[in-house]
Amino acid sequence: MTERGFTLIELIVGLAVAAIVMGIAVPSFKSVIESGRTKGVANDFVTAINVTRNEAITRGERVSMCKSANGTACTTSGGWQQGWIVFVDSKTEDVPGIGLVEVGESILRVFDEFSGGVTLSGNTNVENHISFLPTGFTQRTDNPSQFSNGTFTLTSGGKTTSIVFNRMGRVLVQ
Repeated sequence: MTERGFTLIELIVGLAVAAIVMGIAVPSFKSVIESGRTKGVANDFVTAINVTRNEAITRGERVSMCKSANGTACTTSGGWQQGWIVFVDSKTEDVPGIGLVEVGESILRVFDEFSGGVTLSGNTNVENHISFLPTGFTQRTDNPSQFSNGTFTLTSGGKTTSIVFNRMGRVLVQ
C-alpha cells in the first residue's frame, strides 16, 4: 500500500522556496505600488488644472486655483500638497487681488491634501496660484498683460515627476 502526502523535508523545502520567491517579489511590488501612487497624484493635480481652465472658458471669466490649507482661503506658505481650491477670480481691477479669494468670489471646488510624504511645489510663476482667462490662456498675476508658463515638481517615494503647462493651458506630465 502506497501512502500519499509530503514528508516533513519536502514541506520545509517547499516553504523555503516560497519564502525566497516572496523575498524577491515584494520589494519589486512596492516600487510598482509607489509608481502607481505617484501617477495617481499627478493625474489628480492635472485634473484640477484642467477643471480650472475649463471653468474659466465655460463661465467666460477668470478662474484661479491656489494652494489652501483650510479650503476657504489662499495661502503663500507650504506646498501644494496641503490642498488647493478653484475659485471664480472676478476682482480684476487690482493686480494684488488676482489669485486671492476675495469677498464676493465663489469657491467652485476644494481639493484635499495629499498624505504619505508627497510634496508638490511650483516654480516662480505658479508658486502660489494659477490663473486662467476666459480664452483658456494662463495669466501672470504680477503683470496681467503677460501670459504664464509653469512647472510643478511632484516628489513621492524618492521619485520626481514634473507637471508642465504652457501659456495656452496645455498640461504635460514628464
